[in-house]
Amino acid sequence: MRVKEVKDLFIEGTNLLPTVIFTHTGILKLEGRIIPDHIMPFFRPLIYWINNLSCQKVFFVINIEYMNVTASKALFQLLEALNNNNNIGYTEVTWSYEEYDEEYLEIAQIFAEKLLRIRFHYNCQSESI
Repeated sequence: MRVKEVKDLFIEGTNLLPTVIFTHTGILKLEGRIIPDHIMPFFRPLIYWINNLSCQKVFFVINIEYMNVTASKALFQLLEALNNNNNIGYTEVTWSYEEYDEEYLEIAQIFAEKLLRIRFHYNCQSESI
């Protein structure tokens, strides 16, 4: 399969949607909230971009403050695209979560069990006063 060359992608976050920074060099970041129930129109272009990425290493930082079940499914599909992209040599995800929010850590651990080509790191952030 021939992969298209991707350009850097930046989407500024809002109160409802996360900031997206995807660089063609493999530095990826998703940060903020994912509120809408119908989130696939937001994620489809990101998955398309991931499917067309070709690079030696990918480092993906995920720092989501809030997401609903629909969003977690969409995020899994995005990570699954990374996992299945044979044009990427190595993928590492740093999953940030608040120390009081064990549910988000558990979501990441479930993803890690299913996405065996991705190396997950967990970054517990303590709430500052």
